Amino acid sequence: MAVPFGQTFGVIKLEVARASGDLERTGTATGGSTTTIVDTALIDATDTALKGRNVYAYDGAGQSQEPRSTAFTPGTDTITVPTQTTAFASGTKYIVTRRFTQSDILSAIRRALWGLGRYAKPYVDQSLIAGSPLVNATFYDGSGTFPNGWTQGGTGGAFTRESTISKHGRYACKIVSDGTNAASVTQDVANIALYRGKSITLRGWLNSNTTGSRAYMLVDDGIDTTTGIFNITTANRGWGTQEEATAALTVSDRASRLRVTLGITSGAAVTAYFSAPYITGLDWREWAIPAGSPTAIERIRHEDTKEGVFGPTLYYPDTFGIVRETTRRLRLKATVPQGLILAIEGRTSWADHATAASDDDTTFDGDPAWLIAEAAYLLLLTKPREEDARLVAQLKAEADARRPAMVGLPPSACPIEF
Repeated sequence: MAVPFGQTFGVIKLEVARASGDLERTGTATGGSTTTIVDTALIDATDTALKGRNVYAYDGAGQSQEPRSTAFTPGTDTITVPTQTTAFASGTKYIVTRRFTQSDILSAIRRALWGLGRYAKPYVDQSLIAGSPLVNATFYDGSGTFPNGWTQGGTGGAFTRESTISKHGRYACKIVSDGTNAASVTQDVANIALYRGKSITLRGWLNSNTTGSRAYMLVDDGIDTTTGIFNITTANRGWGTQEEATAALTVSDRASRLRVTLGITSGAAVTAYFSAPYITGLDWREWAIPAGSPTAIERIRHEDTKEGVFGPTLYYPDTFGIVRETTRRLRLKATVPQGLILAIEGRTSWADHATAASDDDTTFDGDPAWLIAEAAYLLLLTKPREEDARLVAQLKAEADARRPAMVGLPPSACPIEF
């Protein structure tokens, strides 16, 4: 069963129907309405083949609707269904099945996934930097969005996560000013009372395509502002050989905030990349649970060097734990040198498939051939027939051959219950 990786669950539903031998037709509509699906490619279909069948739209207009056809008109290539909430239209992708509905197929997919255990899906996060309170300081949170906990500021600029040009970490923050107005991203640190009276410094890497005092990093407490990183020289227009650092700021006892800003001042267009900024001055060891909905954390690793591979490993419960209050938080017990990126590794649950339309568009990140064979096998077992015995055996053998290793939680893992 040659099915490439990167398939959506909508396509997997189609392939499960095909593998189980229950697929009557699949196609892309050339027109439709709330009561019809028109597909001019159905020229060889007969009335008996498409009347009284299960229809499911897995992509396009009318997605997630699963009526049962009441008629088929060969002359106009039209499948008639009871009135639906959303009209089908040109571009709607659909399947037609004989015995099994979309809900039957979805149930089999769920059973296949959960058969591996609740924590079957790998989870990795590299958004935190040891010793710093900044959230998503590496501009990575597993969701693919930006600014990842940062707030955009200024009136002119384009903001993107940069995956190619990054000095430290998986991503950098790329800001392109519009040539007139200032542009920046900011983040306000929580629990600023811990910093009052302490001397702090903002460190990180800055790459600008323009020399002069345009791109900058700074930290302020609502009372005072440090001297930012300005005047990027020609020799240091790249990342340079070391981290940049602001002047030290002693946080006022009257501090109203602790804010980090990465930005470009107004003027001619500038492109700047900001990589892994972090605050020193207090060994920060507690963060909100990173994005990505982890259900368990197995270990935390940190870098050997600023740009080295991840090496030393922290295990639960001796070196880290979960603060179990209303909002769960991750807390390090071990001392990790400041400025090192933390790699949090664990598991998360498979998608619950509560909403068909959104689930259809979700990409399955495992081996689709295994999931298709396993789900088709389980589907056929729900309505067993003697004539399916050979197919059931074939699907079982293929599923067993491709089945991923069981990934139940090891004893050292820390489950997270929300």
